[in-house]
Amino acid sequence: MSDRATKNGKALSLMIVSLLAIGGLLGVVLSTAAPASADTCGQASSILTSTWTVSSAQVCSGIMFYLDGDLSITGTGSLTLVNGGITFVQDTGHIHALTVAAGGSLILDNSMITTSTNTLNPYVALSASVSGNLVMASDSMLKFPGTLALNSGSVLNMTASTITGFSAAELSGLGNSAFVDQNDDSAVITMTTATAYLFGSTITRIYENTQAGGVSKNVTLQTNSNLYAYDTYIGVDFTNNWQIHNVLSVLTGSHAYLYNMTLDEVQSASTPQYLQLPAIVPDGTSTVYILRWMHTTAADPYGTPLTAATIWSHIGAQTAQYPDNGNALTPGSRTLWYLGRSASNWNTTDTSGQALIPLWTDTITSTSLPNAFTFGSYEVTAKYAPNYIGNDSASFPPYPSIADADNNLDVVVGVPVPGLTPDLTVASITISGGNGVSTFQPLKTQITISASIHDAGANPVSNVVVAFFSTNVDTNGDGIMDSSVAAYQAAGLMIGNATIASVPANDNMTAAVTWSVSGSFETSLLISVVVNPPLGSPGGASAIPETDLTNNIATQGLSLFTWPDLAFTGASDISIPAEPVVNNDVPVEVTIHNIGTGAATAATVFIRDGGVLVSNQVTFNVNTGQVAHIEVLWHPTTTGYHNITFYLVTANNSMRNHDYNYTNNAIRIQALVASQPDLALFPSQYSPITATQNKAFSIVVHVYNLGQTAVQNTSVAVYIDGNYSAAYGRTDGVAVATQTNVTVQVSGIPTPGTKILNIVVNPDHTLVEGGNVYANNYANVTLTVNPPSGTVVLYNPIAGTTFGPTDSVSVAGVVRDNTPAQNGIAGLNVTIAIVDGSGNVLQSVSQTTDTNGLFQAVLALNGEADVQYPLRVSSNQGTITAAAPSILVKRNVPFLDSPVPLLGIPWWLFLIIIAAVAAIVIGVTVYFKVYGLGKMVECGECGAFIPEDATICPKCGVEFEKDMAKCSNCQAWIPVDVKQCPECGVEFATGEVEMADYQEKMRLQYDEVVQKFKEDASRQLGRALSDKEFQEW
Repeated sequence: MSDRATKNGKALSLMIVSLLAIGGLLGVVLSTAAPASADTCGQASSILTSTWTVSSAQVCSGIMFYLDGDLSITGTGSLTLVNGGITFVQDTGHIHALTVAAGGSLILDNSMITTSTNTLNPYVALSASVSGNLVMASDSMLKFPGTLALNSGSVLNMTASTITGFSAAELSGLGNSAFVDQNDDSAVITMTTATAYLFGSTITRIYENTQAGGVSKNVTLQTNSNLYAYDTYIGVDFTNNWQIHNVLSVLTGSHAYLYNMTLDEVQSASTPQYLQLPAIVPDGTSTVYILRWMHTTAADPYGTPLTAATIWSHIGAQTAQYPDNGNALTPGSRTLWYLGRSASNWNTTDTSGQALIPLWTDTITSTSLPNAFTFGSYEVTAKYAPNYIGNDSASFPPYPSIADADNNLDVVVGVPVPGLTPDLTVASITISGGNGVSTFQPLKTQITISASIHDAGANPVSNVVVAFFSTNVDTNGDGIMDSSVAAYQAAGLMIGNATIASVPANDNMTAAVTWSVSGSFETSLLISVVVNPPLGSPGGASAIPETDLTNNIATQGLSLFTWPDLAFTGASDISIPAEPVVNNDVPVEVTIHNIGTGAATAATVFIRDGGVLVSNQVTFNVNTGQVAHIEVLWHPTTTGYHNITFYLVTANNSMRNHDYNYTNNAIRIQALVASQPDLALFPSQYSPITATQNKAFSIVVHVYNLGQTAVQNTSVAVYIDGNYSAAYGRTDGVAVATQTNVTVQVSGIPTPGTKILNIVVNPDHTLVEGGNVYANNYANVTLTVNPPSGTVVLYNPIAGTTFGPTDSVSVAGVVRDNTPAQNGIAGLNVTIAIVDGSGNVLQSVSQTTDTNGLFQAVLALNGEADVQYPLRVSSNQGTITAAAPSILVKRNVPFLDSPVPLLGIPWWLFLIIIAAVAAIVIGVTVYFKVYGLGKMVECGECGAFIPEDATICPKCGVEFEKDMAKCSNCQAWIPVDVKQCPECGVEFATGEVEMADYQEKMRLQYDEVVQKFKEDASRQLGRALSDKEFQEW
């Protein structure tokens, strides 16, 4: 069966509109149908358990209903089912029906009406009665056994749809073989005063019954019914078995117009032709008209199709007639619509020189049975303006041969039109691609080769084939291909074919193919274009006759060059830190592949977010087949999810440094951007601090992070009085997720007083923050710096120093704290004063200690009387122990008359006393040595001096033999009175200690006393004294 409806591109909507003129009632129904939407369906559920009555326009889309009840469409109702349908659920106790009343419509659009085969006590037959309109389109289907009654005034309109039944396999298990045989058929169709339009549709599985006594049933037209079938299959047959033999029965004034109607050839072939029974049976009041298709082409003597030629068919002098249009010479409006033509051009050839002509070839009446009256041999005339006429013939086989091949005949009518044969040439060849329109193109890219084809003839040429080759197919330039097209194709040298639908007379049309040349090295080729190539061997015939076939070849050179193809291969080429932070530069590692055939220099990579550049542009080079790893700084300005796109762009400064494949130059990545850290200090959390001057202390700083991003490395610093150029304390490497406490060591404050301690987190602003930015990074704390407790130490003058009444007193010293380190106290106010015995200040001056705690001042004596005066150095800051040495003011006197310090007696008297004491000591010593100690000898055991007559050493306890002793050198026993050991020769000290030894010892004792006094003096003054200064002291 030919799919004529599809071939001619007819839309269902156009068909329906055309049929309105025939079925007025159908037109009213369709024109008021709502769009396919479940919103107007009127059914809330697809499971229906009672009768569905449709009395208004309803459209149900995408729903398969399961109906356990009747479907009743009233005269005011219209039900349109789109992409769905209805399954009737029945059993032997619940049998339902489908009814469409006069004026009502059931419209199926890619939908199905069927019955359920999944029930107990199944009943799969359905009684369908249509008095209104039944429209089926777009592969719709009626699939059930039973009956389909098309009653008076009803219209059946089928386009590309089917009426069928269940297969035996679908009914397996529902009943015995009789049940299956009874129900494996389609509904029995009976038309009574009804009209049916069938376009490219199928009626199959017409009722058959092979059970004992079973008889088949027919498709019946009765009581003035009309059937118009175009390219439709109706499953009647010529078999002689009445159990399976089905016929198209046309009765009581009915008519059938069958345009390429086909039937069941397979079942018919089971009966020999001489035993076959007719498949189409009219009664004495009815007629069946069989019409076929003549596919006519008008061409000139060279085979060139002729456009706008007129085709007429005739038998003798009688022009072909059309029985469905009252035997007029023009087909009826229904057929013209199906052909897509009008009454004025229905038999005119199109641009391909073709026209589809329906021809009435057979008539079946009761008197012609079992055959038909056949007149299927026509003469065909093609007339081409102004008066060129060609003739041919068309002969169709007589009924009962009505297979698809029997119903379609190709006829080519030659018209002797001079000068119309074309002469096709290749006017020009254009090559375009990534490098624009140029004969230099990049390797491995899509190249378009276009050929402008010229027709020098006077008639348009249809279906012109243009062949493209990657080599010179005419090396000797004789206009004939060196080898056949098949040979070049087998050698892999054929690029492809392109077909031009029509080349107008004396005009140009373009044919084009696309081609990608593989390879990695630059090369040059010669492209050949052949229009209307030979069908077989070179120089042989071509598909289109031409006046000259040696001018159909043209060539064009093509150079192919290397180029970089920068590419992203996947999301793994992008490495973004786990937590990008808004308003911060986010380092992104980008992997770039060069999969091209050439190197890329000065290429760039950058990032866009919604078309906005959000990164730096990084320039890089990468060789072919290599990979570049580039860091790009992404600077997101908002938080949340970002779909950022990475772009690769070549420098494009030459055709070889240009990327011609942009499909892999961008990749989109989604990344979540967190808000910036927002470090904060809260001043209310800090109480005033008291510190000691120059003494380090610590403070615990409470650092908060109000942002979403944890901080890994920041600092906390402490400053004084807003001087942020010098920190008094700093802690680095601070990590803050949400909150942390940081201990900061603060160095000693050099000056006392009330100050402001400035605490700052992220003091250098190296971390970019959000929120309040840096405004909440500060906290100020009141700091009171107290001077430390300490002591004034005077270097000069030394207590007791004597001054003349008019001398100046140079005062120098230091104020030290009471710590073990005795650090100097800086910035301390000290008052230096000379007071009298009553405490009255005679002279005073104020000084401030320097950074080391030192002070120095000069006081002038204004003729004070000879007396001792206290020199007082004190401070009114902190707890400072004052220094108050006394100085003596008196006139100058000789040294021997001056008093000895501490003793107050004159030096001359002190020296006399010293001399007397020395004489006494010396005398006593001599006495003891000479008379008291006696003669001393050395103990031979321990070396101690012992009395000469001792028998036991008082030191080591050794006992001596009488008049014998042990040599202290060699341990030999020797007489005690010898001066030299007779064994080893050592000499002994024999007992008399010389006076000179005692004098030396006395001198050493004196030096020790003097040294002790000198050390005391230096300690009091705080510095070392020279011998002269010590003597003065």
